[in-house]
Amino acid sequence: MFARYKKLLTVLGISLLFLCIGSMSQAKTTINFGSWKFEEPGQAELLRKNIKEFERQNPDVEIKEVQIPWTKYMDKLSVEFAGGGGPDALHLRYLGGIPFLSKDYLLPLNNLIEISKYEGVFFERFYKEIQDDQGRVYGLPFELVNYGGLLYNERFFKETGLSVPNTPDELIKASEKIVENTDATFGLIHYMNPADLGAFVDGGLIRIWYPYGARIARKGKFTVDEPQFMDALKFTRKLWDSPGTPVGMPMGQQRIAFDIEKAAMQIDAQHRPFVTRAQNPEFYENRLKVARLPFPCRYHKAESNYLVLNPNSPDSAQRIGAKFIEYLVSPSVQLEWGEAVGPARVVLWKKIVEKYPWYQVFLEELPYAVSQFVEGHEVDTLEIRTILGEWAVKGITGEISIEEAMEKCKAELEKQFGSPR
Repeated sequence: MFARYKKLLTVLGISLLFLCIGSMSQAKTTINFGSWKFEEPGQAELLRKNIKEFERQNPDVEIKEVQIPWTKYMDKLSVEFAGGGGPDALHLRYLGGIPFLSKDYLLPLNNLIEISKYEGVFFERFYKEIQDDQGRVYGLPFELVNYGGLLYNERFFKETGLSVPNTPDELIKASEKIVENTDATFGLIHYMNPADLGAFVDGGLIRIWYPYGARIARKGKFTVDEPQFMDALKFTRKLWDSPGTPVGMPMGQQRIAFDIEKAAMQIDAQHRPFVTRAQNPEFYENRLKVARLPFPCRYHKAESNYLVLNPNSPDSAQRIGAKFIEYLVSPSVQLEWGEAVGPARVVLWKKIVEKYPWYQVFLEELPYAVSQFVEGHEVDTLEIRTILGEWAVKGITGEISIEEAMEKCKAELEKQFGSPR
């Protein structure tokens, strides 16, 4: 009887051993990946496709989505990282790079990734913004968004006999004439809603300041009262008063108006025609065109978003996160994203032009792309831009003169952030 029980216990023990081994073989390393792109049409589907393919190639890995809206992205992450939390790996918006690096919120990648193989791969001026003085790299660029084009509907120009604008005055006149003489509701659709001040600065004002040659600061000295800045704000005031451009429209609706052919023009980036193609393929194929911006300078807003790791995450999550980052910046994945936003890899821009000739405008304007960090005050960029936006609105709306607004703005900036001697 004892021998029978002993045999039974042995069989049960072996069975339990195999069950344990089976459970161990099925265990997966889970990492949380944060991005606003999970809520972006087109981009969400592509990112989820990338995640599934990476999990297929790495069956012992599971990637969980952490969805954070674009409008709340940096605020939410700042709170989480300050408390020692946050996703294991994530997309980091361009303006978060230097501030997060200065607060030790980012993990250096040098011990996890062979950084040397990425030399010369990315656009250098943006890649360096995610490095420190010791050469440690804290993120890899995922995309470059280049706001160097005037998108326009050719139909409205043919109906009015207008040429594509070459100057700011021509731009406003064309906008107004199109509204007067065609079925377009708007001429130049542009984000002009100070109720959302951050978006107004980022999506409306800066897209005009930079092409005028205006800078918030040069070598740390605030220059918001320089002639270029005055000219840019005076043009913005004309745009504010123009019947061709709406004021107060919520963020995103101006782009929809262009896609459904209710607006004739918009200043935007290289990914927008692809979005228009998804919304209105007939318009994309037959009437959508791209031209250079009609401003005094070729400088324009650009941004590079990054892939970074959380220093608070376990070592295993950091290792897997680094592997996933390298997958997302691989040439094949980057080429897919070339049609969703814009590849971070320099060489891929020329490959996209071969397939989409209109992309050539954005390629030619790349050398004039300008970082949005305030020179000499990079860590304080967001706060400085908020103050500048508040004063700019006072001048644009006529509450006070533009000159007085910028004089007071400069005084406040110098008082709060100092001025070089």
